[in-house]
Amino acid sequence: MKIPQFWVKESLIEEDRKGRKHKAIATGWSFVSMEEAKAEAEKRAKKLMERLINADFFNGDSYYLERPIREEIIDEIVVDAEQVAIISRNSYGAIILNVVGAMFVDVDFPEPKRSKGLFGLFRKKQAILDPAEETISGINMWAEQNPNKSFRLYKTAAGLRLLFTDKNYQPKSAEVKQLMQSIGADPMYLKLCLAQECFRARLTPKPWRFGFSRPPYQFPFIDQAAQEKNRIWEAEYSKKIDNFATAKLIAEYGQAASNNKLKAVIAYHDEIAKINSQQKLA
Repeated sequence: MKIPQFWVKESLIEEDRKGRKHKAIATGWSFVSMEEAKAEAEKRAKKLMERLINADFFNGDSYYLERPIREEIIDEIVVDAEQVAIISRNSYGAIILNVVGAMFVDVDFPEPKRSKGLFGLFRKKQAILDPAEETISGINMWAEQNPNKSFRLYKTAAGLRLLFTDKNYQPKSAEVKQLMQSIGADPMYLKLCLAQECFRARLTPKPWRFGFSRPPYQFPFIDQAAQEKNRIWEAEYSKKIDNFATAKLIAEYGQAASNNKLKAVIAYHDEIAKINSQQKLA
């Protein structure tokens, strides 16, 4: 998993040939030390400054995929002295589970659409297909066509989540790419899995879904004051999410997980996502 422990933010101000000032802010990372992260931040700030001065604008998605996950690590799952998963907080404050072996696949519900159906010719108003039922039906068909695959199916606020339990999966493998494409996973999620070498699952609600703000500052924090303000936000966010859940278990297909690593991931995910709660999904 590409989730470094050390992060540093650096800024650089320079003038172009016309005397216009440009400010470049970049973050650097390291799996080893803060010093190495600082050197990386300085290098990236200089590279960004060159692009700004030369008006060399670049594709945002490709730039995002160049770096590892820039999130604060807040917990981990360890089984038999081996790190199985890393728990981080993303840019809008939600808790994220990052794991290599346990494959998560999120499938969004389609936009509601109208269909004539069998009796549509005799009705002035067409029936509206339920997006959730339509998507679940598609997953059921996929499961029938792939009886050797086992997974847990959850409902989220805007779609479905599959957690495969038949074996460990490697994010960069051709098998994973084929499986995700056949299920209808989001193409950007697939790209991120390949680039960041892990699967991700959001464990807590998105703040705007219950009328709450995003965190005031982004990680890594520019100073101690920014970090303290974010801690205040986190405490308030933790109180508000008591009234919401993130996923609900719909069904299990095939065999249950048999190895301890997968069992640990499932237990952690299900507890934090509150899969048995009757609370509203957010």
